[in-house]
Amino acid sequence: MRQQEKEPVLKFTKEQEGGLLPALKKFLEDELDAEVSGLQCKMLLRYITNNLGMYYYNQGIEDAATLMAQRVDDLYVLLRDE
Repeated sequence: MRQQEKEPVLKFTKEQEGGLLPALKKFLEDELDAEVSGLQCKMLLRYITNNLGMYYYNQGIEDAATLMAQRVDDLYVLLRDE
């Protein structure tokens, strides 16, 4: 039975996908000795994006929040004593 597809957190433009698919195909061929068609590669990219993308997205948000908090803390160094 097919799983119902989730709404992807990450969406790629056609140009981005056009760069990702050949890279993924090359990786599969070079590292795993797996020959895949363009359609299979696209299906794998969609699966990875839909099922793992949210973890990468959330980590990016966490990293950005941490960096922003550090920058806000740096502002307090600029306070002057009276």
